[in-house]
Amino acid sequence: MGAIMDAKRKTKAAHIMTGILTFGIIFTASSVGSLPAANCEAYYARESEKKERENEQAQNYDDGQKEKVHLEKYAACGIKKKEGAYYYKGERVKVIKDQRPDSAVYRFDPERKGAVSIKVIRDKKGRIKRVVYLTEKEAARLIKRAGLKETDA
Repeated sequence: MGAIMDAKRKTKAAHIMTGILTFGIIFTASSVGSLPAANCEAYYARESEKKERENEQAQNYDDGQKEKVHLEKYAACGIKKKEGAYYYKGERVKVIKDQRPDSAVYRFDPERKGAVSIKVIRDKKGRIKRVVYLTEKEAARLIKRAGLKETDA
């Protein structure tokens, strides 16, 4: 009991220093914990603004311009459009399977009178890599799957 009675009380300076250190530790811990959340919020805000700009540009880009760009890209690979039908190397195309990285777009001759069917193969960025012929069996399967008849007039 004597040792307890002999212990000195903390000075005012020691109390102040303990308070400052405690506050510093708590403040630092709470600040560090919020940094990743702030970075995520900033990231998503930037992405949201970017998507809004892209949507505005897409809306300003009318269907006529899209069709023109589409036809220019096809023409560079030997696919041309005349009077509503597509032609590849001078032959009328019955079916075009435009294979994109995440989907495929199908175009059918309105009258299904084409002599050939083709597949447009694109790279990961959506650029046309090459054009290959589809077999008659593949073309027939695509026409059937689209709910069309082999020859509609």
